[in-house]
Amino acid sequence: MPFRNYHQFDLATARLMTAAYDAALSQLALTPDNPMTGKLAAAIAALADDGERDPARLCEQAVAKLKAEAQKPRR
Repeated sequence: MPFRNYHQFDLATARLMTAAYDAALSQLALTPDNPMTGKLAAAIAALADDGERDPARLCEQAVAKLKAEAQKPRR
């Protein structure tokens, strides 16, 4: 469970977040050992912390955030 260290969430919310995480992994074709998974989990946690509870929206918004970050030019 990628959110075991996020103690501010109850078990039901952690399960929703995990569903979003699993969907995002699949959508992005990431393996659990990919370094981007930490950023993905953090993005989902931030959205959930803001009150989002729909797994589809959590997934969609987290994927969009990661894609936007990947497109930013590096300095």
